[in-house]
Amino acid sequence: KYSRDSCIVAFGGGVIGDMAGFAAATYQRGINFIQVPTTLLSMVDSSVGGKTGINHPLGKNMIGSFHQPIAVIIDTEILKTLSKRQFNAGMSEVIKYGIIGSKTFLKWLNTNAESILMKKKEYLVKLIYASVKAKSQVVQKDEKESGIRAYLNYGHTLAHAIESSKKYKGILHGEAVSIGMTFASFISAEKSTLSIEEFNLIENTLIKFGLPVSIPHNIPCAKIIKHIDFDKKKKQGKNNFVLLNSIGKCYITNSLDIKYIEKLVKSFQN
Repeated sequence: KYSRDSCIVAFGGGVIGDMAGFAAATYQRGINFIQVPTTLLSMVDSSVGGKTGINHPLGKNMIGSFHQPIAVIIDTEILKTLSKRQFNAGMSEVIKYGIIGSKTFLKWLNTNAESILMKKKEYLVKLIYASVKAKSQVVQKDEKESGIRAYLNYGHTLAHAIESSKKYKGILHGEAVSIGMTFASFISAEKSTLSIEEFNLIENTLIKFGLPVSIPHNIPCAKIIKHIDFDKKKKQGKNNFVLLNSIGKCYITNSLDIKYIEKLVKSFQN
């Protein structure tokens, strides 16, 4: 007996926000909703931008809709309730904004890792503000991901394949993204577009925040390749990978051969 002037409030992490947003997008063809993210990852990424969806056995967020919240309310005090692992996983998406948009921001994260991990408020406010600003600027230019919004998927092709392979259990989204970003950065360096120094800065920053940089050995390579093949960002039967010319300068390619990816996946397993 709810009406179209009802409003859903999503209080929780990324999964809660996605489910509530998808419900709001489809209930009576769309009602308002408000995001109150409670994890670092949802504060800096999933609560902003209007992507809502639910996972499917064949792929992450395969069912969903674009539906913008009418407000996003972020309280850094909530971050004190997070475990170290959950907080670190959220830092993966923060680091992403440095990798794809600002070497200065990435260096700041690397230099101030200790203060950030101690959850000092002034550092949290700065990194959350910078992340939300970066994402909102991209979304305003390309809400439906027809162009530059795809850069926000840096590292996510492999990340989603890892999550799907593990049936969304045993690995956090941010941890999978960290592996995926290291993978994409390695490809960028191997293609001679990203310098070794910049690759080392990316990898070192992820490691400083306790994030994984290699694929767990207990995931069969064939499963990962299968889920890459189901990636929802494919176009005309080809996978699109976001790579780097340098930190802060992305490009998209569909020219990576699946055999090359398979060989690299095997070499990336610890």
